[in-house]
Amino acid sequence: MPKLVSANEISVGMELADPVKNKFGQVLLNSGIKLEQKHKNVLKTWGIDALLIVEESDSLTDRAHQESKIEEAKKILSARMNWHIRNSEEKELYEMALLHILNNHLQ
Repeated sequence: MPKLVSANEISVGMELADPVKNKFGQVLLNSGIKLEQKHKNVLKTWGIDALLIVEESDSLTDRAHQESKIEEAKKILSARMNWHIRNSEEKELYEMALLHILNNHLQ
């Protein structure tokens, strides 16, 4: 099951569940990549604050369940927002709020 993880919490060897894109939509790292130290530096450079990581017990059912939780969190957050993301600072705030909802409201 993919898990949304803060970029500060990632470690070498974790596998990306989804591609990591910058604010322009360009793919920085493809899904399936095992993270190395150099990837952590790329994430920091581009201001990526959270990403989806494959967990060991990944299965299609678990993945669908986690993705539905992420979509539910996005809907909750969208209902609370009166603005659209315009820059990296606002993207960081959005990702922090999304992590908060996933960790505290959708357990």
